[in-house]
Amino acid sequence: MVTPKLIKTIPPGEKGIKVIRRSNEVSSPSLWRPYPLVVFRGEGCYVEDPDGNRFLDFGVGAWTVGVGYGHSTVVEALKAQAERLVHHPQDYGYTESYVELLDRLVKMLPGRFRKRGLLTACGSEAVEAALKMVRWHTRKPKVVAFIGSGHGSTLGALSISSRRSVERRHFQVSTHDVVLAPYPNCLRCPFGREADGCDLECLRFLEEYLLKYVTPPEDVAAVFIEPIQTETCIQAPDRFVKGLKSLSDGYGIPIVVDECWVGIGRTGRWLAAERWNLELDAMCLSRGLASGLPLGALLSRESLMDWEAGCHTSPYGGNPVSCAAALATLDVMEEEHLVGNASTQGLRLLRMLKDLCESSEVVGNARGYGLAVAVDVVSSKSPRRVARDLVLTCFRRGLILSLGGDSTVRFTPTLRVSREEIERAYEIFEESVRDVESVL
Repeated sequence: MVTPKLIKTIPPGEKGIKVIRRSNEVSSPSLWRPYPLVVFRGEGCYVEDPDGNRFLDFGVGAWTVGVGYGHSTVVEALKAQAERLVHHPQDYGYTESYVELLDRLVKMLPGRFRKRGLLTACGSEAVEAALKMVRWHTRKPKVVAFIGSGHGSTLGALSISSRRSVERRHFQVSTHDVVLAPYPNCLRCPFGREADGCDLECLRFLEEYLLKYVTPPEDVAAVFIEPIQTETCIQAPDRFVKGLKSLSDGYGIPIVVDECWVGIGRTGRWLAAERWNLELDAMCLSRGLASGLPLGALLSRESLMDWEAGCHTSPYGGNPVSCAAALATLDVMEEEHLVGNASTQGLRLLRMLKDLCESSEVVGNARGYGLAVAVDVVSSKSPRRVARDLVLTCFRRGLILSLGGDSTVRFTPTLRVSREEIERAYEIFEESVRDVESVL
């Protein structure tokens, strides 16, 4: 069977150029766009531009549209809810969809204890709420977070983030109440150790230096951690997390797990933190929750969420239409076994990328957890520039990928991605790698 051609005209075409020109006149220059993609419609794992070019979306868009673009179940749920009620703020009333969704989400938080939750308008707000909650509960000012994490772009969430310097430059982010610790990056250990010879220096550094000389543990309200740093798809080793949990329990410090990017099936589990088999204090969710509609969630122990009325409200958090999308999304994932599909297809993609890395001088370090997969550009010549060239070359062939870190290329398709789509994306990527290699 002949595979249909994705690209009809070199993107952007005539119609796309008109949109880009108008955007350049009215949009904030702070928006970062690594390629000239103009999205007109989406279906399944594909998006289409106004000039008829189709792209396999293995990029940022699919972090948020886990069940695929335009899934009929989700669309019908949106229509039905919009006909009944588009919005009513939770500050002044109750909506059934808000309660139903929270009831399903709080049960996901690992632990045999009573739980509560709060719905927000986005992931950054969920993190902001978590920062306020732990400080209210503990009456302590400090929080510990990890270098390289991306918890959000609002100032509070940004204070515990450090994935890219451009996000913090000139903003006078308040960091006097934040302690940034080295993340357990076994690919590029901050202490220069190899994974098989590691003595958890990163954990020892946190306990024996930061908590001893920088900030006393009795001043720490919480530790915030991403189970997988989504900027680079680096995962915290199990033994580090278990050691961190033991350390935190010893000092009575809650742990807040940020799964705004990788939660809701992305890693081949409903939650990435499930692999730890630990009771967690609180969790933030967002991107994969509502099939692209704005929604976030903070889930926690009931004992931790003891703040009084008015401490944190969210006028648009838990919007009924977003809740309807989230409930339909969860239904689709269960009925179509998409968490299992993420695991199966992710392993298939990872195996192919590892084979490619063995024969390439441009890419290496293939790694992945479900459908959060990444490789690094390891070229000795300007890896950051080469990574951008590689992603742009893939785009011109009809494959959307995303950049992270200094030179990481990430693959994050929808959780409904098929074997054929995985193989097609890999074929485009391999061709693009060989093209880039030929000009270095």
